[in-house]
Amino acid sequence: MCLIETREPIGPWQLVWAHHEKCLFHLLACIRLAKIGVRILNASR
Repeated sequence: MCLIETREPIGPWQLVWAHHEKCLFHLLACIRLAKIGVRILNASR
């Protein structure tokens, strides 16, 4: 969406970066959830 609004030529590297940015964000979210899950499991023991 933002890429279309800017009138710069869209290079494949921009699309790749946007994709990896999303992947990294989801990865960090999963790691946070995993840490919270481990804490809950440890607390329940």
